[in-house]
Amino acid sequence: MSDDDLVIICGPGHSLWNKEKIPIHELAGNAFIIRESGSGTRDIFERLMSEAGANWKIGGVYNNTEAIKQAVRGNLGLAVVPKIAVKEEIERGLVRVIEVVGLDLKREFNLVYHRQKFFTSAIQTFIRICMNFTPAAL
Repeated sequence: MSDDDLVIICGPGHSLWNKEKIPIHELAGNAFIIRESGSGTRDIFERLMSEAGANWKIGGVYNNTEAIKQAVRGNLGLAVVPKIAVKEEIERGLVRVIEVVGLDLKREFNLVYHRQKFFTSAIQTFIRICMNFTPAAL
């Protein structure tokens, strides 16, 4: 089991670019670049925004993180992405993380496997790597 931090990002020129921390109501009315239906990231985001009563618009629907990052850099909207996926863009100043007070964007990953099956050494190595993986270590 491992936690994955999700973050809200914006591109240069967005009205939130100079803000580090905002209340959730400041997200209202903003366009968001979101994942396709059925995506865990999208499900978490939509549920939390609904629970908070924050209205938002769809600025685009993309099926991969790289396309979402490019859309955000082009100021097509905000996005929710795994923090680990935008580490380099944050360091290079291409996108900025906006912390939203009271919005906890986390998800949990689990590795599911049958303990009584025979595992090749490759599968055993894979399981060991997964069990030791933590995004914070990267």
